[in-house]
Amino acid sequence: MVTPTCGVLAWAAAATCFARNARRELLLYLAASTLAPAGIVLLLLSQSGLVAAFADSIAFTGAHYASIQGVPFGFGINIQTYPIVFLFPISALLAVIVCIVERHNILQDHKIFVCIAFALAGFVGCFPRPDVGRIAFAAPLLLPLAGYCLVSLAQHCRLIYSAAASALLTIGCLPSALAFWVIAENVRLAPVTETPRGRISLVAPRDAAGMLTQIAAIPARDPIFFYPYMPLMSFLTGREQVSKYDLFTPDYTLPAQYQSACLAIMHRAAWVVIDRQWTNPAFLKASWPALQNPTPPETEAFERALNKGFDLVSTSGTFELRRRNASASPALCTGIVN
Repeated sequence: MVTPTCGVLAWAAAATCFARNARRELLLYLAASTLAPAGIVLLLLSQSGLVAAFADSIAFTGAHYASIQGVPFGFGINIQTYPIVFLFPISALLAVIVCIVERHNILQDHKIFVCIAFALAGFVGCFPRPDVGRIAFAAPLLLPLAGYCLVSLAQHCRLIYSAAASALLTIGCLPSALAFWVIAENVRLAPVTETPRGRISLVAPRDAAGMLTQIAAIPARDPIFFYPYMPLMSFLTGREQVSKYDLFTPDYTLPAQYQSACLAIMHRAAWVVIDRQWTNPAFLKASWPALQNPTPPETEAFERALNKGFDLVSTSGTFELRRRNASASPALCTGIVN
């Protein structure tokens, strides 16, 4: 809920709690909820970073994020997550039934009005990429509406019908519960890996454990570049990313950003860690169906520079560890920006 669009939607939904005869409380809520954003703005102003923060976090994301994120609602659904995906349409249907059965005027019934406001905030917040992960994060905002509707409808049903509905709901969720249990068991039985951040168990990708061990053997003074997107690997190894960018996605990352990262790598990096799964065009298209070109010229030029400037030392599954060679120089970055 702290990402800009979802946060604003949840904030607006919460404001509906004070929409009726609670102007003083509403003003207090609005004033209190501006304290944290105001503190962030003041901090950025004190560091002369407000313009850059807005350009990088708001303007850039707004211009480039949505174009590659389009997926069907519930994209990535599996046996563990299907109840969460179905929760949205089922809750909407229940809300309609409640309004018909109890002849509700939503604007007059403050409880259901607030519940619907939170549900809409959760639903809209799933877009522009309404995959199962984002739906799971937004689902808690929908639960008050689902609970309200179930309680209301139960009052109009005989006890035996309510019990039957509860039994069917429980049975319907059993496959999901079983899948969760299997995942929990896999985590419990997974080998433990020591990292600078503590002991962890890696379920997927298991090959990452081998790469973590190899990185641990690299002298702490040697700078490492992680490509194309491994912020957790950087954190677990206690190594700072060489570039100021840690996310490289075709049709999202700009040629100038590839160029900036390439120059930083050629000046500073002693090692490069690459996850080849996230450079595979087929995998990228499967993850981002709306992606127009998984191998644009700037991506190809950037990866050629990495391959020429850093020799392959070892692999662990899809991960590669590369060491700087004598060819590494800023000249290899020529051609990334035309």
